[in-house]
Amino acid sequence: MIGQSSKKIYFIYPSLKLGGVQTLFSRLSLKLIDSGYDVCIVDYKEGVYKSLVNDSKVTFINYNANQPLQLDSNAIIITVAQNIGLLHKYVSNFNSLKVIYWFVHPYNLIVNFPFFKFFSKTNIKVIRFVLSFFYNSDLKILRCYLEELIQKKEVVFMDGECHRVNSQIFEFKGRPEYLPIPVSEPVTTEIACSGQSLCWLGRIEDFKTEILIRVLNDFLSSSSDKEFCVIGAGRDLDLVKGLFISSNKIKFFGSIAESEISSFLVNHVSILFAMGTSALEGAKLGIPTVLLDVFYTSVPANYHYRWLYNTKDFTLGRVIESNYQPSPDDLTFIEILVSCQQFRDEIGRKSYLYYKANHELSYVTGKLINLISFENDNITQLNYKLGVSTIFKLISRLKKMIRGNNEIE
Repeated sequence: MIGQSSKKIYFIYPSLKLGGVQTLFSRLSLKLIDSGYDVCIVDYKEGVYKSLVNDSKVTFINYNANQPLQLDSNAIIITVAQNIGLLHKYVSNFNSLKVIYWFVHPYNLIVNFPFFKFFSKTNIKVIRFVLSFFYNSDLKILRCYLEELIQKKEVVFMDGECHRVNSQIFEFKGRPEYLPIPVSEPVTTEIACSGQSLCWLGRIEDFKTEILIRVLNDFLSSSSDKEFCVIGAGRDLDLVKGLFISSNKIKFFGSIAESEISSFLVNHVSILFAMGTSALEGAKLGIPTVLLDVFYTSVPANYHYRWLYNTKDFTLGRVIESNYQPSPDDLTFIEILVSCQQFRDEIGRKSYLYYKANHELSYVTGKLINLISFENDNITQLNYKLGVSTIFKLISRLKKMIRGNNEIE
């Protein structure tokens, strides 16, 4: 096993904006410091991490796009799967170092392919066909590279859904290694939740908008006498507000400071509807939590809900397609309300125990340390850079001409 003192951990995902990855890396960096590791965060000079990490033991390294870093041989890099094929832009000698690429979203990797937003709104079969048709030579190299990384435990997945989606798109083989998404521990485990309202917590845009609209429609159709609180902001907030402007039972609170979310949930919420880490924010407080799914198209009429503790392989939201069928454990909206009315304490406790066993920060940090310590020197390293084919380069240039910028979606 590699000793803490001999290794330095580099978190690499420079950002000027606050998001889930930035919060995730900040929390883990502090936990690794507590475990005795040297930790560095690579960020822009005016990046967001300095506002999240107030520990002098964490070293910050300014990222210069024109000058990739040259790291020591004892460096271990932790980054998101989006940087597979792009890491050479950050670290010149990355291929001789241990790297952990983390899938923290089902579409983490395909987002790098030109015109991703266009075909992402279809289904997995169409996405696979489009990628194979235009980028077949790139995919063949990438598939082999992913299989090497999976065997070396240098590609990890936040949940079973990330693995399912990507294994179907890229058709790679290998047993997945899961590194679930953690959230910070509650201030106290002696929590008495007194809330009576239903609640949505999360951004209101992209793949979250359709399911929020469905939840609110089901709430109004249920004739519940409770109030529904919507916490979150985003591009579609005004759209959703407009759809439900005539209802006095739906209240929009906008964004709430992270330091105030737990207090709000404990004092106001009886059932939380959310996906991703937002669902865990309720579960860690013992609030009955419904885990919602991802929709890039409209929600099917037969959609049913499920309690968070019934999820599999750490999944915090499935990408639902046209062939959706509810599982035996799934419930209608009315059944959710009735079961919570009858068994609220039991459902809340099951939600908390699910968080405790699978997503507590200390537990996930331990899994990450095991991955850092894992060595397998018998596997040949391949080298992969995104966009090796002529067609990929041509399409990328076309996209830049259309958009008039140099960004990758």
